[in-house]
Amino acid sequence: MYHPFICGPYNRQLESWQGERGCKANIPPVSVDSDEIMLSGNREGVAWVRNEIYRLVSDFSKNMGKLDVQIDKAKHKYIIGQRGKGIQEILEKYMVSVEVPHLDSSSCNITLRGQHQNLGAAVSDVYDRAESYKLEKIHCPNWLHRYLIGKDGSKLQQLLGDNISRVHVEFTNDSIAVDGQRDAMELICQKLRSEVEMLEMQKAYEELTVDSRYHKHVIGKNGSNIKQLCNGKQVQIKVPNEMEDSNIIRVEGNKAEMVEVLQELKKLIHKVQNEKSEDVKIEHRLHRMLIGQNGENIRKLRESFPDVVINFPENKGGASGSIVGRSEFVNVRGPKGQVDKCVQQLKRSAKELVCNHEDQK
Repeated sequence: MYHPFICGPYNRQLESWQGERGCKANIPPVSVDSDEIMLSGNREGVAWVRNEIYRLVSDFSKNMGKLDVQIDKAKHKYIIGQRGKGIQEILEKYMVSVEVPHLDSSSCNITLRGQHQNLGAAVSDVYDRAESYKLEKIHCPNWLHRYLIGKDGSKLQQLLGDNISRVHVEFTNDSIAVDGQRDAMELICQKLRSEVEMLEMQKAYEELTVDSRYHKHVIGKNGSNIKQLCNGKQVQIKVPNEMEDSNIIRVEGNKAEMVEVLQELKKLIHKVQNEKSEDVKIEHRLHRMLIGQNGENIRKLRESFPDVVINFPENKGGASGSIVGRSEFVNVRGPKGQVDKCVQQLKRSAKELVCNHEDQK
């Protein structure tokens, strides 16, 4: 129990012995149940420090008192202070040690030791520290947290302002835990509540269940569909990737702008879900004839089925005459009914070309 007094406030006494006497003292903290102190260094320094420790213990034991107080466990951290600063300040001011139970302990008991005449003032200081801080929880849906925090914490820093060092803010589940000095807490909590109320009025989200096999078609090439839907709007569309194994597409952002985005997104989803993709096997030698000179034949077919996309192996990239591969498959994609009719037309045209070719022989 004498260890804090031997070390001195902020361990200054130990540092003095090492610097001035060349003796290093290894003293276990109060939390360790050991009375053994190890001294190392030059012979004269060790002898002097040993005698000084005996003298200090003798002096303190003559009028040493003990006082136990019960303080709410949640307030112990305010007494301890950042990196134990609170306990060291009390030791320096009153020469009274403060023993706080370990964080894992459920005990509310705090023990003060020191000269009888100093215990009263020290315990008042302990109570003042415990009551000068408060903890408050503010309801805030989890999905709104990122708006309050901002990029790299910029929004939260703006809200806290000059009080940033006087309070601690923690975001957990659907709440914000704020603890800190009482005189700063009222203003900070008021700002946070106002910001939460404003966000709840301005922001919204909606989740749509869409089979994951359609996700890539909703996104579009290089995200083109999503970019077009969100262009110029404070709205985000999050489509899960393959690793997430989810069917939920989440739309989040400004309430007013979300109405239009959701309407267009649902149209796109309906279109994608009603699309069909079919590979039609047609002899490679017939592809050019089906496309026609300068793409005339295929252009007519596309005009007949405007919502259908027809991809030949030869015309990937837009050059109708360039041969990229030797595949015999022509891909047809679009609304189911139109795809079926388009495929039938392609097959008829291919059959007519084959018959004409045979007649010419």
